[in-house]
Amino acid sequence: MPLRLKGQGTVPKLVFDRKEIVLPIVPLGIRSRCLFYIKNDGYESLEVKYRLSTQNIKIPLSINFPEGQQLGITKPKIPVEIFFLSAKPISFCAKIEFLDNETGSYTLPVSGTTENCILTCHHYLQHNVDFYTLEGDPVQLHEKEDNSNPDIGAAPSNKTNSVSHQSVAGYGGQDMSQAEFLVRCMNVTVLKNQLEDFPRDLISSGGRYLTDMIMFLSGKDASAKSAAAPRVENAQSSMRSSDRGTKQKSREMLNIQRLLQNYKGLLEFLKQNGALLSSVRPEHFLSNEQYFRYQQSLNAGVSRRQCDKAFYPKSMEAWMTCILQTIKIFLLNRVTYKMFKTLPGMTEEIDQPVSGPIGDEASPEPEVMEKRVCPELQAALDPKGLGSVGEHSSNLQHC
Repeated sequence: MPLRLKGQGTVPKLVFDRKEIVLPIVPLGIRSRCLFYIKNDGYESLEVKYRLSTQNIKIPLSINFPEGQQLGITKPKIPVEIFFLSAKPISFCAKIEFLDNETGSYTLPVSGTTENCILTCHHYLQHNVDFYTLEGDPVQLHEKEDNSNPDIGAAPSNKTNSVSHQSVAGYGGQDMSQAEFLVRCMNVTVLKNQLEDFPRDLISSGGRYLTDMIMFLSGKDASAKSAAAPRVENAQSSMRSSDRGTKQKSREMLNIQRLLQNYKGLLEFLKQNGALLSSVRPEHFLSNEQYFRYQQSLNAGVSRRQCDKAFYPKSMEAWMTCILQTIKIFLLNRVTYKMFKTLPGMTEEIDQPVSGPIGDEASPEPEVMEKRVCPELQAALDPKGLGSVGEHSSNLQHC
């Protein structure tokens, strides 16, 4: 009796458990850490090697293999840790190449940010209040080596955990407390039209509220910058979608490509003016349906559930980050101690009862000035009363 054998061959390769690495945003001098896995797909035995691109050598990245670099049939995956630590403000996008024994190269994008401005590292300050102290002269922020509370455990930079988002559906599952205060401040001070539903109003308007805010604070038309971004002549040629042939889907994808180009131009405009936006991507500004269509064009097998799980936290974070960075570069960067003293009524006699002397100094610190510029913004960023970071630390003055 004849037997028919059927098989399929494939080229051995390395696979990552995620498409990119986004390191947590941290203050200066605090280590940012992320864990991911490299999976073996076809190699019998392989020692994984890596290298950084030549333009990324100056970025203070380090890589560790806790369980070694050997992959094989008996060990289908290995964990990899990435560390980032800097004493100077920096926001970067880099690429790490993982190599096999031959000529194979597998690239993984990595991005990270570190800065002492509260508008940049507010997530760390809010969620890690039990893990850091203010010490030294001048006062600096340091993570605690030992935590007396066993229920909390070690500081985030000492844990071998991967970065993940909450598994919740819709914007209703996100923490909206910061957004609510921020929207109130924007509606009163910088917006022509009232922003009611954050971030849905921003998405439906194509980011118009953000460009209006930039125009009010800087006098620069960011919408013209984003509209000037090059449009894709034949977007469908780069899209691998099963329903490419229909005219309706073609129009949808052309519209998505146009929006992506506009948002890309907006991000470039903000970065050129000093915004730290390495973790924000143009597709994070799309609507949920547009994001799903875009992901389908890149990977036809992606599911709606996968997209929804990733979209909502990324969308919320992207809009919040852009708004806070806009305030930082176009508003707070103009508030200097010298200029603050020249404002009408800002004398030492008037200032002293408001803030009180700090140590032996009677003059207001930069972070105290930040509170007076917009108290609602300070309350939105500091609901747990972490104001001592600004009032006592002369090292945290990079706003």
